[in-house]
Amino acid sequence: MSNLTARIKHEFMEMIPPTLYFLVILHIVAHHARADFPRL
Repeated sequence: MSNLTARIKHEFMEMIPPTLYFLVILHIVAHHARADFPRL
């Protein structure tokens, strides 16, 4: 059972960096879009 847990943890750790990059880029893009286009 520990082998399965280790595999899931490994997959999870590999999945985190791209997700973080995506969230950071999304935040930057959203921030610039908000700054460029004033609210109506």
